[in-house]
Amino acid sequence: MITSSIRSFANRTMLTWVVLAGCTVLSWAESSSGRPATPVVLVVLSLTAIKTVLIIASYMEISHAPRWLQAVCATWVAVVFAMLTYLLCALPC
Repeated sequence: MITSSIRSFANRTMLTWVVLAGCTVLSWAESSSGRPATPVVLVVLSLTAIKTVLIIASYMEISHAPRWLQAVCATWVAVVFAMLTYLLCALPC
């Protein structure tokens, strides 16, 4: 029983790490010098939002926290990335 739960935790952690590393590589591949195009900014922001949610849920263990704390974290992520999207895409430089 304990061995299977440890193995399940290790598999889940490894999967999370692989997704995080993949998002990092994709973000790095999409980056360019100068001002990137709006679609590139949206892709990189989306990958960053995915990474943020995975880190909060997996490594900070918010997925096991009370619902109100999960809602606060989800709201924080949504507000931060909405502001970043607006600042980087809607406003002229």
